Amino acid sequence: RWIEIDNSDPEKMLNFKEQAVAAGATMYNRIEWVAVDPATGLIYWTETGRDAPGSAWADEEAAGATHDPYHIQRAIDKGWGTPNSSDYRDYYGRIWVYDPATNYNTVLIEGGPDWDEETSPAEADYFSKHLSNPDGLNVMSIDGQSFLVICEDLNGRSYGRVPAGVSNNTCELWLLDLSIETPTADDLIRISAVPAGAEVTGAIATSDGKSLLVNSQHPSSSNPFPFNHSLTYAIHGFDQITVTDLDDPQFGESEGLELFPNPATRTVYFNRATDLAIYNAQGQRLKVFRNVTQVDVSGLPAGAYFLQSADGETKKLVVK
Repeated sequence: RWIEIDNSDPEKMLNFKEQAVAAGATMYNRIEWVAVDPATGLIYWTETGRDAPGSAWADEEAAGATHDPYHIQRAIDKGWGTPNSSDYRDYYGRIWVYDPATNYNTVLIEGGPDWDEETSPAEADYFSKHLSNPDGLNVMSIDGQSFLVICEDLNGRSYGRVPAGVSNNTCELWLLDLSIETPTADDLIRISAVPAGAEVTGAIATSDGKSLLVNSQHPSSSNPFPFNHSLTYAIHGFDQITVTDLDDPQFGESEGLELFPNPATRTVYFNRATDLAIYNAQGQRLKVFRNVTQVDVSGLPAGAYFLQSADGETKKLVVK
C-alpha cells in the first residue's frame, strides 16, 4: 500500500524510509526506475531483485512494514514458506505495472527463465533470451505503438544470469511491446548489449522518435580500448521501421543454412542450431562456435567473411 509521508517536516523527509516502514508501507526488493506510458497513463516500474532479501525483509516487517501479496504467494509456491525466510531467492527481479485508476500493482513480466543450479548452462545450451535484474526503464513509441525500454544491471553471474564461464556481467537492452497482455521473456526484443562488466544505466528516445540514446557505465578495465570506457551511444532509424520489423527473423523451409541479416553490423541469426567457423577473405579461421543459433560479429572489421558449418556448407557474410 501507498504511505504518504509528511513532506512539511524536514526530519521526516530525511528519514522517510523509517517513517514509511513504521506506518506499514509495502516492501519490495530493490525498486529502481519508473516510467509512464503517455498513451494509457499506466505506470511501469522495476524491482531489480537481489539474491536473498529475507533477512532485510524480516527486520523491516518487525518494524511495521508489510509484504506484497505477490511475494507471499511466490514464497508459498516455491516452498520457501514466507518472504522473510533465509531460503527466499530472487535472482532476476521483475517489472511491475501500476494502474492509477484501480490503485493496484501487478507483475507485468518476471525475470528469467528460472535456472535452479548455481552453475549456469553452457553457452551452447544457453537461453535464447534471458531477462536479469531490470533497472533502467523508459517508454518509447515505435510505429505508433508503445514499447518499454528495459536496461539490465546484473547482480551476479550465477543461476543462469550469464552462460557458464563468462567472467564478467553482461548486460543487455531490451524492448517489450506493451500491447502484449501477458508477456514472457520470449516476447523481449534484444536491441543492444554493452561491453563486458558494464551496466546499461539509462536509455531515452529523442523527441522526434528517430533515435534512442543509451548510457553504458563502468565496463571492465581489462576490456580492450575503447570498450574499457563508459560512453553514451545512439541507435538510429526507429522512425524507419514498423512493429513487424522488430519480430524475430523468419526463415523459409530450406534445409540448408540460412542467415539474417546479411549484411550485418552486430548479431547474425541462423535458421537452426549449428557448429560453424568464420573465415576472412584470405582463408584464415577467426572464430569457432558450437551449437549456436546466433553469433555476435560486432568485433569483426567491416568486410567480407565466409561461414562454414560443421557439414561443410559455406555462406558469405558481409559485415558493415
